[in-house]
Amino acid sequence: MSVKFIHTSDWHMGLKTAHMGEKSRDLRHKRYQAASLIADLAKEERVDFVIIAGDMFDSHNVDDRIVRSTVELLNKFAPIDVFVLPGNHDPLLTGGIWDRLSWKEAGNHVRLITEPKEIRVANSAVLFPCPVAQKLSRTDPTGWIPERTADDGCIRIGVAHGTLDVIPHPGNFPIPSDRQDRSGLDYLALGDWHGFSRHGRTVYSGTPEQTRFDEIDPGNVVLVQIDSSQSEPVLTKKRVGQLRWREFTTPINDETDIMALHSSIYGNGAVSEQLLRIRTALAPGISQNAVNSVKSLREELAENAFHLDWPGETVEPPINISSELPEGIMSEIDAVLQSLIDGNKQEMPTGPLVHTESSVLSEAKAILRRLYMEGKH
Repeated sequence: MSVKFIHTSDWHMGLKTAHMGEKSRDLRHKRYQAASLIADLAKEERVDFVIIAGDMFDSHNVDDRIVRSTVELLNKFAPIDVFVLPGNHDPLLTGGIWDRLSWKEAGNHVRLITEPKEIRVANSAVLFPCPVAQKLSRTDPTGWIPERTADDGCIRIGVAHGTLDVIPHPGNFPIPSDRQDRSGLDYLALGDWHGFSRHGRTVYSGTPEQTRFDEIDPGNVVLVQIDSSQSEPVLTKKRVGQLRWREFTTPINDETDIMALHSSIYGNGAVSEQLLRIRTALAPGISQNAVNSVKSLREELAENAFHLDWPGETVEPPINISSELPEGIMSEIDAVLQSLIDGNKQEMPTGPLVHTESSVLSEAKAILRRLYMEGKH
């Protein structure tokens, strides 16, 4: 009577990644690679079926090439049944993505869930799916799932897309954390939260390929084994994600700090598979050797990392903006900037600088000194 299946969600095929510049195409390709690994895993583990718990597509407006490529990928799962739940990014709408001719090319094993009703699956298991028909709602999508009756010996599996009330973000399609108990579910497969998260028999699989820096434990699918009705599900988290998104905010006092940053980056897998966001703050009086080392690391990562977001100004040593400039045009501009910082705007002629924030004016003073120092050398 046991059942074995894969729970995944939030593929977000067609996700816009224009902010990644020339890497956008490669990033989209990584999503397909991750999804392809799920098909391989399904066959390797000989699962009974696969659940995609919402947001397979990022929106109804994705290019038709994305739909065709996704359908080709789903067809790789055959003959394993794949149950596709519409989520809030790809809800069931007339004329939406699910009505496209390209979607109709999916094989019979790909089963789009269009209504909340019981679906009998392998080995006396029953799905209780909760398809989404709009982008935003304050209604619990799982509210229709009936309670377990005394004579119900089936393995009961809920499938929904929404916000469990213990998840720390505003609740779209709110789901009570005791739904598993109210409805007597052996497992509740959820989508929407992008990281793996388990709450008893209620589980978010997370997105198989990370989409943002702030996601917690993304890049996985869940292999689920349930031996019998009302038995504890056995979960195995399987990583399929191709990339790791990592952030560092690091003060740099000397070369020891640079070595530690280098080790943290290179000690976590191939740097070519990392998207890095780095912010460094160089200490006053830092040695020129340390400055050269941190700049060298930045150049190295710019060449080798999958993507690097590390502003050049954060690898420059701090400039003492209180130091004196020699007489001339630079000192005159500096005096104007200082007057504005001090709030003496009424003495200034009208112009855009009068309305400039003090932090920007201070940065301008620092740039003046940097230009002066570079001119001296």
